[in-house]
Amino acid sequence: MFKQASELPNPSPADSVFTRISDQCSDHAPVDVARLVALLRLHWSGEPSCLQELLSHRRVRAGQLMICDQEAAKALYVVRSGAFKTVALDAEGLSQILGFPMRGDLIGADGFSDGKFRVSVYALEDSDVIVLSMHRLAELSARYPGFEQLVYGCMARALVRVQDQVWALGSQCASARLAQFLIRLSAYYADAGYSPKRFLLRMTRTDLANFLGLTVETVSRTLTAMRAAGILSISQREMLILDFERLRCFGKSGERASHKGGALKAARHGIGDHSATLKKAA
Repeated sequence: MFKQASELPNPSPADSVFTRISDQCSDHAPVDVARLVALLRLHWSGEPSCLQELLSHRRVRAGQLMICDQEAAKALYVVRSGAFKTVALDAEGLSQILGFPMRGDLIGADGFSDGKFRVSVYALEDSDVIVLSMHRLAELSARYPGFEQLVYGCMARALVRVQDQVWALGSQCASARLAQFLIRLSAYYADAGYSPKRFLLRMTRTDLANFLGLTVETVSRTLTAMRAAGILSISQREMLILDFERLRCFGKSGERASHKGGALKAARHGIGDHSATLKKAA
């Protein structure tokens, strides 16, 4: 259960300031819960009056650090446009990319574990996020049980995605990891109402390689092989999938890899974050 609003400090002025969101709205247009529900693509069975409640939002420029590892967790964020990368540091100080949150994805749930964020989050491009401050979360959850269930549903979906990531990144060879990543990315775009065949890779190949636990050379070599086989076409970061069936075969062709790879360790890190989140929230 979220803390009651009376237990939290008064919100700062930033919590009630609406900054620019560039998703078919005017510069100063507020975001209501109805828009949040549509963005999350989750079923709403809660109180109708809650849908009119207003939420703040924030613009983040490309390359900007939105969340710093170990800073106090004061809000959850839902991506409204753009893309981010979440980065964790291991005991040796080496960085591991845990994911690439995009439109409709939740950021910051790990902050429920101990009140501090456990990853750093950078914008890959100019982006917009809906800000759910802890004070606002507590207030709306106390007034509208349906809103609290919406947040839990969003966290549960994030957990399922990380569990899928464990299998996809930790148990397959290099070519299968990349193929599975492209398949999941295609499914994401389809679910969001965009073309599942033609889309942009928002991340660099260096970031993608880090996320998959591969070298940049391996990623480039595998993409070249897929292009030569007529599976896809790629121009800079624009991806066009030409043959889904062969891409799926590519994703199933590899032998199961060792569970000691960096991608699996990163996925397990992510599972720990969300498991602690759900346990704490309950």
